Amino acid sequence: MRIRRLLLLAGLIGSALMASGQDSRMSDRSKEVFKGAVEVSVSRDKHSYKQGEPIWLTAQIKNVGEASVFVFPRTSFEDDGDGVFIVRVTETPKCKFVFTNHAGTPAPPTKDLRFADYVQSSWKLLKPGKSLQAQNVFRKIDSPLCPGKYALTVTYLTELFWWTGERIHASESELPFPAVFGVYRGNAITFQVQGTDWKTSDH
Repeated sequence: MRIRRLLLLAGLIGSALMASGQDSRMSDRSKEVFKGAVEVSVSRDKHSYKQGEPIWLTAQIKNVGEASVFVFPRTSFEDDGDGVFIVRVTETPKCKFVFTNHAGTPAPPTKDLRFADYVQSSWKLLKPGKSLQAQNVFRKIDSPLCPGKYALTVTYLTELFWWTGERIHASESELPFPAVFGVYRGNAITFQVQGTDWKTSDH
């Protein structure tokens, strides 16, 4: 895993979210199934935090459609990869921060592995109403959080870095249920960080 650190002024934050939408490698059948069928969200354990207190985030991808779908079986908070929840900081107080990006490239599949076989043998079947979650401490800012208001957004990504459209199309139609890959945009949340002289916490 590589970690890139960028020193930025909070007032200059302008990272755009990745374009939301279905992957161009996906079949028309799958695209139709996924219209309004996948919901991505992030939440925090409370609204206000003392300075230095850990901020726990929970992200989930939920099947809100009428048919089952396949999803990558593992989830994490990273900035690219498969089954990852990408958190973007969209608002902070005006002070200096060190922002971190966590990313890694998965090992390539064997040359003779078919996409349908890979998905059916390795991915998780997510039935209607079911979800897959990731939980971790907020680590996008690798420096003490200044007192003030913060805003975050979340995006779910399964990149399939090594899989070309041709290789996916060769067997995708054999899947009994479509596979979720590409980019799916979620919600936005806010939280407050209080100074060290703050005595109580607002849950």
